Amino acid sequence: MSAFKQRLARIGATAGVLAATTAAIMAVGGASASVASAACVPVGEGTALAGSGSSLQKEAQLTWTNASHFGTECAETPVTYTSTSSGKGLAAFGFTSGSIEHGTAFIGTDDGPNATQIASAESVSKTKPLIIPVAETAIAVVLNPPANCSLKTGSTHGIGWVQLTQIFGGKEIKTWAQLATAEVVEGAGCTGNITRVVRAEGSGTTFQFKNYLAVLQQAEFGGKAMPCSLTGFNEETGKSESTTAWKNMRQVGTEEKPNITWPEPSNCAETTEVVRKAGGGAVAEYVAATDGTIGYASLPDAKAKGAEFAQLQDVSTGKFASPAKPSTTESNCGERVYTVPTPGREGETGEAVNWSQVFGASPAVGSSLYPLCTLTYDVAWKNYETAGYTSGSKVAKNVKSYMEYLLSTNGQKVLPEKWYQKLPEGGGSKEKNVVAAAKLAISKIS
Repeated sequence: MSAFKQRLARIGATAGVLAATTAAIMAVGGASASVASAACVPVGEGTALAGSGSSLQKEAQLTWTNASHFGTECAETPVTYTSTSSGKGLAAFGFTSGSIEHGTAFIGTDDGPNATQIASAESVSKTKPLIIPVAETAIAVVLNPPANCSLKTGSTHGIGWVQLTQIFGGKEIKTWAQLATAEVVEGAGCTGNITRVVRAEGSGTTFQFKNYLAVLQQAEFGGKAMPCSLTGFNEETGKSESTTAWKNMRQVGTEEKPNITWPEPSNCAETTEVVRKAGGGAVAEYVAATDGTIGYASLPDAKAKGAEFAQLQDVSTGKFASPAKPSTTESNCGERVYTVPTPGREGETGEAVNWSQVFGASPAVGSSLYPLCTLTYDVAWKNYETAGYTSGSKVAKNVKSYMEYLLSTNGQKVLPEKWYQKLPEGGGSKEKNVVAAAKLAISKIS
């Protein structure tokens, strides 16, 4: 907090008065009404906040919570974030469990909670959850070919859409020699079986990755179904069922299945081995250190761990694109268009919005852009006192201040420096404006 704001707070000025004064000054001067930074809580009203969940958000949260960012602007509100998984984050807020971890003030998830999960959280908390998009990034296919076998790059080389479903199905493409034949890799050492590396816990990154495999499985794209029937979950019927459809394997459910379930030797004969690691960073780190492996991780995790990643193919052009935008430090998602669910649009409630069917997977996005991107969300409560938090009103003020920072100019501008992208505004259309939807949700924090 600046010395100026501290002086205002000491004489009883509120953040609301400061905001109103600033708005009036900007109106007189004709300046933009965009928020440069957070509206910090007054001196004496700050409290420490703890967030947890999504590992895809980890690098962004490490930057946002750093003393040189939000900590400088709003020193009254120290924030920490523990990277676990989207599944654990959702459980901490009662979306998939029967209780709330009141030591957690907000959660991160890349798997937008669905209607059933939202109803569970409302039942436990007696208030509305507020799902807030905070960033966008790419999910990279990380790989480490055997010695003397190197990845081929360029717009004419990479993993095709059919090959991707075959590799992660574990049966139709099992060896590096098959990828050499497909001109994904080259060299005399391209021998031996591929080892798949996946998340050990229910993960939003897995949810989004399996969703992409499901999109590719559609008839018009020609991707492959799983090679064996496994127990999955039909999101339309709400029931478990035997399936070969990738779509039915993405949900984080009981014991975090089927999200953590893959075709492998124990349930599908003659498939490649699967190694499980906890956290996207651990997947990227293991792949980077282990020859013959392939996995998936957020682009920020892949970059942080020094993992090599493949280019993926655009269905419409046949060209290949990298998850990293060339000559930058941001993801290569471009102006991805997301349709905001109706309750999240300007003029609507902004409460308990179901983002579970909003995806950034776009196999025909264009030859220069990467096809597999995703939004990631933070979740807060509308009323923290009703949800059972000690000093709930104070917690609410501080969570709101932090969320406002994430959506402020200062909060969003750090994202392209860490392999993310700023949230899209959809050309100002309320049906496509993710920024406006996020700000609407934040405004509902009581």
